[in-house]
Amino acid sequence: MTTSKITKTFISDRQKYAHRVLKVVDVYYAGNLSANSCFDNAMQRQKGSGKHGLPKAIAVSGWIIDTSQAKLGGAVVIPHWWNYDAHSDLYFDHTDLRENHNIHYDYVLDLDLSLYFFAHQADLAGPIAKSLIRRQGAWREAALQDDGVATRALSDLRTERLFHRKAAQARASARKSA
Repeated sequence: MTTSKITKTFISDRQKYAHRVLKVVDVYYAGNLSANSCFDNAMQRQKGSGKHGLPKAIAVSGWIIDTSQAKLGGAVVIPHWWNYDAHSDLYFDHTDLRENHNIHYDYVLDLDLSLYFFAHQADLAGPIAKSLIRRQGAWREAALQDDGVATRALSDLRTERLFHRKAAQARASARKSA
């Protein structure tokens, strides 16, 4: 497996703040569950595993890195959940990514994300970390808006800064309705 330069850069920058080792993993793509529901899909497979001959699976977290944009001087790093089968030592992703079939993703396992979410979920807006964009040598938080993608500089890639907080989400909703 060849790891892209942008993936290596992300791992190097993120590893400074992670307690567990980040690594690129091979993931078997099944793609038979709802798009944009990776957490729910991974949890559904975890709950259903071990029954009816299905492998015992656990939900794991990390990032999928769109390596197709690296030549343009940037990269899109998307938080993602998939499953790990400890019995066969295989990772698999059941989230339907067919819309993005021309994109090559590197999967980067980052277990700090899942551990942080489960420890702090009462304070977080959800289980999905912020999407990131690499532009001009810096990592930026990315958010889809009606008129495109808005970005905001990140001072670093600390785990606690990679999640949306409930209070911040409530403030943003209040501004939109005002």
